Amino acid sequence: MPPGVKHPKRGDIWHLNFSPAAGQEMKYEHFAIVISPDAYNRMTNLIYVAPISTTANLARNVGFQVSLSGAGTKTTGVIDLMQIRAVDFKSAERKVSYVEKLPSFIVDEVLERIAPIFIADET
Repeated sequence: MPPGVKHPKRGDIWHLNFSPAAGQEMKYEHFAIVISPDAYNRMTNLIYVAPISTTANLARNVGFQVSLSGAGTKTTGVIDLMQIRAVDFKSAERKVSYVEKLPSFIVDEVLERIAPIFIADET
């Protein structure tokens, strides 16, 4: 990340390179929403992101997507919550660039939809 570029915060949309990747993992350059909290991002220089796609069919079918329709953003598509991953935003290979901030109602919906992934009762 070049000097003077803003630090990623939860709810930001960034454009970044998801490659290298394997199998069904998201590849190439995509928009993504930052879902990790600001303190974590600053402490680790990693950010957890969910890519924004136009074809997240499986995620859509199982309820792990959030549409940007009606969000009032320049960025369009659906947030694919099945492809969450950590990335080093300072890596030159990631080619990160800030795009815009999501409205809080979209961020809240994202956090509500991912909660079952991480806190599911396995009994």
